[in-house]
Amino acid sequence: MSGDRDRVIMAEMIARCWQDEAFASEFSKDPVTKLKEAGMQIPESKKVAVFRSDSQTIYMGLSHTMTHEDYTRFAQTQFEALLPLSEGREIRLVQSTPDYMPIVIPAPPKSFQAGALSEAELATVAGGGGYLAEAVNVATTANAVAEANGAVYANAVGATEAVGAAVAAAVIAVVLI
Repeated sequence: MSGDRDRVIMAEMIARCWQDEAFASEFSKDPVTKLKEAGMQIPESKKVAVFRSDSQTIYMGLSHTMTHEDYTRFAQTQFEALLPLSEGREIRLVQSTPDYMPIVIPAPPKSFQAGALSEAELATVAGGGGYLAEAVNVATTANAVAEANGAVYANAVGATEAVGAAVAAAVIAVVLI
């Protein structure tokens, strides 16, 4: 993933997955086709997998380009907010490689109501009007695609429930204004 345009596309994918279970299922089964339809350039050699966090399992993305310091910072900031886990909950880490891109869809925030956004409102999440910054923020903090382009740490940060839910709720609130 590179550039703000791709982050905006990922923000739209996350919002649509939260909004529409049928789309989420299609996206999980064939993310490459959905991303290409949305305008992303995905090399033929790149493998892409979607991981959907839920109330029992939290997926977190790590980049293959992270340094030892990045891993340390990640552990210090992310696990503190999530631990201790309640019985039955899990944290699963997924890591990218040069040829593999895991996409983490965080669980929607508790205040999110599926079906509450219209198609026009979803379009604004994708970067229309003044919502570009918010859409980019969702993708860089909530999607944890974990591709190296300077946003690796921000991607991993957003995979947590606490940050991901707060950012998503803020973006949805802004879209609804």
